[in-house]
Amino acid sequence: AISTVNAPSGTYGHTAVWAGTEMIVHGGILGNVNKKYDPIADTWTDIAINSTTRCFHSAVWTGSQMVVWGGGGLLASSVLNSGARYTPATNTWQTTTLTNGPSARIFQSSVWTGTEMIVWGGSSDINGTTKLNTGAKYSPLTNTWITMPTFNAPGARISHTGVWTGQKKIIFGGNEDGGTVNTGAIYDPSIGTYSPASPVEIFLYRKN
Repeated sequence: AISTVNAPSGTYGHTAVWAGTEMIVHGGILGNVNKKYDPIADTWTDIAINSTTRCFHSAVWTGSQMVVWGGGGLLASSVLNSGARYTPATNTWQTTTLTNGPSARIFQSSVWTGTEMIVWGGSSDINGTTKLNTGAKYSPLTNTWITMPTFNAPGARISHTGVWTGQKKIIFGGNEDGGTVNTGAIYDPSIGTYSPASPVEIFLYRKN
């Protein structure tokens, strides 16, 4: 068990990233959590408050910043197309540009490539009924977005998973309009293409 002293109140729909020495927790449907946890000292510390409350968003750790994007507003009352970067060294937040960014969405997946945050899929409404198969890549260094192609992209879906292999993003599973799926695709950002992948192909890709 970890300490509950100064810990966030009970919530869900938040994100957490590992910052090298601490876990940073942000957002959530029942409150705008802004905390970090030190497992060595077993202590929770408040961090600067992000002015935009969000839940069911996505977050990545760049090596020096936590980038959060999208999700729903307070109590999932709206869907957001905005994001922010948190820098622990200065305990400050900076908003991410909206220019060329993805459309507002919730229940998307995001991965960090080493230089970019790749955001894909999700839904444009809080109920998850209008699913998306679009995305974009964000560079914190230049604060710019690049729209991803849709040719050969997997079917529009929510609540799927995305992982970074070191070279490509693997998208798998989730919920499409016809229900849950066991399909996916492999996205190569270096050439901007998708390779459709079955569960067997994804298993073999992982194995190799």
